[in-house]
Amino acid sequence: MQYPAQATCEQLGVALNQRGNALLAEAALLDRAYDEQTQHGKTQGADLTGR
Repeated sequence: MQYPAQATCEQLGVALNQRGNALLAEAALLDRAYDEQTQHGKTQGADLTGR
């Protein structure tokens, strides 16, 4: 992954952490949407409630 040059290592670290946090937030949204779509896996046969 290439990233624009930054004036300092600290600035690069901040920029990369911001990007990483944005990616994690996006993944969490996708995960929640998938859980809603699959009823937390129930529609794929993953029912751990014992019912």
